[in-house]
Amino acid sequence: MKIRFKKSVIASLIMVLLLPAMSAFAEENTESVTQDNDIQVRLTEISNSYDLNEPLSDKDAEFVKTYAIKPAASGEFSTQAVQRQTFSGYKNSQGIDGRMDGYVTFDNGIIDREVRAYMKVWDGNGKARNITTSVRFTGFGVINDQGNIGKTVDATLSGSSSGKQTSYAMDKTYRYRALDFVTFADPSATIDNISFVGQYR
Repeated sequence: MKIRFKKSVIASLIMVLLLPAMSAFAEENTESVTQDNDIQVRLTEISNSYDLNEPLSDKDAEFVKTYAIKPAASGEFSTQAVQRQTFSGYKNSQGIDGRMDGYVTFDNGIIDREVRAYMKVWDGNGKARNITTSVRFTGFGVINDQGNIGKTVDATLSGSSSGKQTSYAMDKTYRYRALDFVTFADPSATIDNISFVGQYR
């Protein structure tokens, strides 16, 4: 079945993408964020705060555009080309030396998208554990004729070990169609119910 988009929506998207001052957008209304991890946390909060196709507040829309549209840096992705970002995570708790390494790759066409998530999780003590992995990704784009920015996709790639293992690796791909211009990925894992997250580097 063909997916049809209104010309006005596409035009609005193009206008958003071509705004020359995008990287300096909303200096007045956006929090001052100096750490990549702070940006990652804030983007996750925004992802959790809205339903699909619900307009973002002006403040949140400015934050997304300011911190996620610019060329790929830690935890940020641009739809101008294939982007790959690596992450790692660590947590020592209750005798578990939890470790995580992985990457997320986005292959973005005009409408067709593909995201691949690879993650390896293990206990640094070498003990067999029950392990789960998860990478949630959220896309933001123009959602109506008025040019409002909203969440256009929200999906999770996940996996789990088959019983207790010394390590577990997930390698999954998800394909979708959307007019999003920003995609943010949020990796996390559990080892015997001890949860921790990945941070981009």
